[in-house]
Amino acid sequence: MRHSTYYIICALVLAANSGWAREDGVRETVAYLSSLGSRVSGYPGAAKAADYVEQRLREIGFAEVVREPFSVTVPIDHGGELLLPESGERYGLYGLWPNLVRTPTLPEYKGEMIYGGDGEWEEYAGRELDGRVVLMEFNSWSRWLQAASLGARAIVFIEPEETTRNQATAKYSTAPLDIPRFWIERAAGLQLKERLLQQPTSVLLKGRMDWQRETAWNIWVRLPGTDPALADETIVIESYYDGMSVVPALAPAAEATSGIAALLALAEHLVRHPPRRPVVLVATGAHFQAQQGIVHFLDRHARRHPYYAERMEEPLKPELFICIDLTSQSDGLGIWNNTLSYDLKRFFVPFGRRFTAYAEEESARLGLEHERPLANGISPIRGMDWSTFVPSGVSVSGQQALTAGIKSLSFVTVNDARYLVDTPFDTPERMNIENLSRQSRLLNAMLARAVNDEALFADLEDFGPVLKDKLRSLRVKIRSFPRKSQVPDRPIANAIVVVNPWFKSHKGLRLVRYHLTDDQGVADIDGLWTGAYPVAAYQVNPATGQIVYAPDLSKRGQQFSGAVVNGWMIDSKIRWDINEKIIVVFPCISRPFYSMIDPRYLRSFKGINVIDANGVEPRQFGLARGLGDGEAVGVVFGPQDAAEDDGIKMIIDNRMLLLNSEGYEDEDQARGRGYALREESLIRTGMLAVEDMWQLNEARLRTLREHAIENQRLARLHQRSKGLIEEARQAEEVRDWERYVEHVRAALGVTSRAYPEVLQTLNDVITGMVFFLALVIPTAFLGERLLFAASDIRRQLAGFSGLLLLIWIAISQVHPAFAIAHPLVILLAFAIMAMAAFVLAMLSARFNRYMKAYQAREAHVHETDISRASASYAAFMLGISNMRRRKLRTGLTLLTLVLLTFTVLSFTSFNTQIRYMA
Repeated sequence: MRHSTYYIICALVLAANSGWAREDGVRETVAYLSSLGSRVSGYPGAAKAADYVEQRLREIGFAEVVREPFSVTVPIDHGGELLLPESGERYGLYGLWPNLVRTPTLPEYKGEMIYGGDGEWEEYAGRELDGRVVLMEFNSWSRWLQAASLGARAIVFIEPEETTRNQATAKYSTAPLDIPRFWIERAAGLQLKERLLQQPTSVLLKGRMDWQRETAWNIWVRLPGTDPALADETIVIESYYDGMSVVPALAPAAEATSGIAALLALAEHLVRHPPRRPVVLVATGAHFQAQQGIVHFLDRHARRHPYYAERMEEPLKPELFICIDLTSQSDGLGIWNNTLSYDLKRFFVPFGRRFTAYAEEESARLGLEHERPLANGISPIRGMDWSTFVPSGVSVSGQQALTAGIKSLSFVTVNDARYLVDTPFDTPERMNIENLSRQSRLLNAMLARAVNDEALFADLEDFGPVLKDKLRSLRVKIRSFPRKSQVPDRPIANAIVVVNPWFKSHKGLRLVRYHLTDDQGVADIDGLWTGAYPVAAYQVNPATGQIVYAPDLSKRGQQFSGAVVNGWMIDSKIRWDINEKIIVVFPCISRPFYSMIDPRYLRSFKGINVIDANGVEPRQFGLARGLGDGEAVGVVFGPQDAAEDDGIKMIIDNRMLLLNSEGYEDEDQARGRGYALREESLIRTGMLAVEDMWQLNEARLRTLREHAIENQRLARLHQRSKGLIEEARQAEEVRDWERYVEHVRAALGVTSRAYPEVLQTLNDVITGMVFFLALVIPTAFLGERLLFAASDIRRQLAGFSGLLLLIWIAISQVHPAFAIAHPLVILLAFAIMAMAAFVLAMLSARFNRYMKAYQAREAHVHETDISRASASYAAFMLGISNMRRRKLRTGLTLLTLVLLTFTVLSFTSFNTQIRYMA
């Protein structure tokens, strides 16, 4: 009897469990969606996932399923191949996510392939990298940039055994570097590695990835609600079905299926148990493309968007928006109000308490053993706020809904760092379906309680004063200057507009927005928050992947595009419902530069000024930078039609120069002719910069030495820099890249320390000349009064001019600054200043006399006053008259002063030293 009872109880438990499995169905949903191939929006897997979601909703019992298409711009991988010509072996390749807009497209390229290991400098010892294809381990962080900085043409990463999204994020740059990167499957990669360890091999490499405008879909259904009294309290519940990977063609994105699996389970639960309130269930696409799916849905159904206003059906008017964003590495579930603002948190406190109570009651009923079944991310408990449960946060669709002025909550898996998201390793085998099932069951129970609870919206404060619709749209027009025109009115079609180009991704979600322009060169971008956004625009040649149009950052371009942010992005203010922006682009040639780390401060250089060979801003130029110190790289753009001698120079934080110096015989030669981007490369940037700076320092120090001006400390720094450069060249010849980089960085640190001091020494010499020239004018006046004392104004001016010229010639023969600078310009400047001061003084004196005369006439009072200036002038002239009467005494005094001054200037030296106190 006891055995029979035991078997009956087991059967009941199994039946109950199987019922839950049938109801939530999360395992089947995860397995199927993860098997469809890449679910990045625009790929076939994303379309099949949309078909599946639509079909499942119909099977669940929804007669009317709405499927709405919208456009999204994504990089589509058309495949790549690596061929070994000697053996005929072929290996398939997959392109990695683009460097900003520069895709890994590579027309057939033949070159030598070497193995680079983890990308450390010593891995390349004895090997030339210029033009080579480098096979690397994937788990090498961003050290592929080191290979690129030595001239590598392409990088192929071997599929690792395990990896993380942090490693994935490091494999592409926010700067549009022309360095294609590919993924090769592990078995093929290891086979290549064994071959390359024996000797480098010649390979043929090709791949193509295009920016394309593809279709994504939002799929939604409506449950009308059974209680007429709650008919105006619609609740929208949303999750997404697309995925993401650093290798777009390999995106199983299993963890990304967790939310949609839970949403479908909730749909089945609500069909079986109809809610009292109206409920709208939404499955959005293009979530990982800056949440464009939810933006499209809100614009079309929940906001009065200008584009959809005329053809909008009855708006949904949601009272509450709920986002589901789950993963499976933890069974913890949290509730969040989609903002870190304390001004808004207090309004959501009742929601946090109510759902926490639901969770405690339902988890006990379901037998889910958990100390805290729902983490309250709205009201910190025991000091644990949202950042405690979700370190570094997570970007959810609820944030867009809240910005649109809709009360919104998000249910997110807590205590899960999502390490495998955004990698090809995000597969069902690595998921914990039991954790997901527990979350789904608890979520179903809580939301079923919420949609039926009459008191759900009770005790809420008025959200009106704090919750406003702040979503805006931006219309960007891409234009270029036609020939012989000063108005940029030529539209650029199929240009890629990039919003927020300095961001990468947040746990897989791409924060950068990409949009292709239409035939009129226009791109409409929705879902931007009020504020300021940096924007850029490029056109890419699909056949080569190279950038052929880039933003024109010249003054002429900025007249139409507006101010520049961070030195290379166009600033765009978002205020109105629809904002317009023009970006002027120009046909360009691009050259990457690397190693932008300041060795003195161990951070990336910030400010970059681009000038032409004559030292002025080029007619057209562009620039792009990497993100922060981890990507101290960039790209400079020059015009395609630039002449061969029309070079570009770069001044970086006034501590690093790229001049293409031609020697150091004189400063004009050392200033260089600039780099002709069509023919010359900036790849080994550090070495180029330190050589240019050293030659400029040498030319200036030579000039100073020729005029007996020396600084011993500067000379030692300069000599030390020369030795480091020579050692770097020797290391480069033997391809000892670790030692080469060490000496280049050391030389750059020493040279950048000496450069401003050399410049300051020259400036001090010029300052001394300016000081003496400032004394020439009063000296000439004194001399004329002392020697000639002419009464006629014309003779006074003639005497003053003659003495001024004589003194000028005398000083020019002894002062070294006259040979260093251009003293005639300074003389003219002083003459202009003196004449201006004389005219102003004369006008002021006459005006004052006129005003005093007018006041005297009006007051009928006659006044006589002698000003201090007049008294001082009279005393000065009286002193000169006395000096004229004592000619011998005056001559001896002046001769003594001249000899003393000359002696001090000629026989005195100063030695600057640093003293260290014990």
